[in-house]
Amino acid sequence: MAESDGWWTLALQGLPKRRKYLVAVSGGLDSVVLFHGLRLAGFRKLVLCHLDHGLRGAQSEGDARFVRRLAQEAGLPVRVKKVAVASLAQEEGLSLEEAGRKARHAFFREVARAERCHRVLLAHHAGDQAETLLLNLCRGTGWRGLAGMSASKLLEDEEPRLELGRPLLKVSKAQLREFAEEQGISWREDESNAEQAFSRNALRHEILPRLNRVFAREVAPLLLRASDQLTRLREFVDEQVSQAQTRCGDRQGIRLAALLGEAPFLQGEVLRAWLKQEGIEDLSQAQIEASLLLAKSKGSPAKINLAAGRHLRRRAGCLFLE
Repeated sequence: MAESDGWWTLALQGLPKRRKYLVAVSGGLDSVVLFHGLRLAGFRKLVLCHLDHGLRGAQSEGDARFVRRLAQEAGLPVRVKKVAVASLAQEEGLSLEEAGRKARHAFFREVARAERCHRVLLAHHAGDQAETLLLNLCRGTGWRGLAGMSASKLLEDEEPRLELGRPLLKVSKAQLREFAEEQGISWREDESNAEQAFSRNALRHEILPRLNRVFAREVAPLLLRASDQLTRLREFVDEQVSQAQTRCGDRQGIRLAALLGEAPFLQGEVLRAWLKQEGIEDLSQAQIEASLLLAKSKGSPAKINLAAGRHLRRRAGCLFLE
């Protein structure tokens, strides 16, 4: 792999070559480079996975054909599916980005069952990580969102569980492009990446380049450094939260006296972790603050509304869900 040997070795560190992996391949530069890099590094048990989001007409069909041809030339299995993501978004009141993520996870689970493999490799790179950090900052997701995407993430909310791996998170787009040119690799250009309709693309094509000009340097490495630091902080806090949950929890829910005896910062984190364990996902900071206010108040109301028709209630010195 010539000059790419160093960062490829680091990127694939911890991925045993004898294991089987599902590889998400859109047909674009990033995922195609990930696929070829894995092959050149000696990974043989790969299953290509391609989901057509139904958003780009004939272009989407061309992407699917391209991925099928990649698999055929490599003698590897491929799974391709088409989902009308725009319709899914409209039916469930989701953004296109959220609907796309939901469709992809459902697709990966379907393939995981068929292939008896729950390890999925994704091609998110350093630029994607920088965009995610800024996007989360602007959405007000709180300090946890500023840690960005995890290099490895376990999804256990549905069966079968999925292990998502992102080996390229510290690799720049420029390095991926250089590798593709070095190896003579072809890929499909995603025309939607040039549009400004989606917030992530606006960050990619307008905001980040402007920040680079303002500070006369590439800001993405600085954002990645902050992400690494916050990831380590998140790991430390998670350990403290786990210990605090043991002190605060009982069979009914969360004991208020114990919760309010914890450090103020930990109180909200304990509630977030407990509610997530109880199936309340994607809590906003405002909902956490409302839950804390419920815990601290002594009057009415003694409950607040949460997602999916669930309620958080305070009674007899405890917080519980119903």
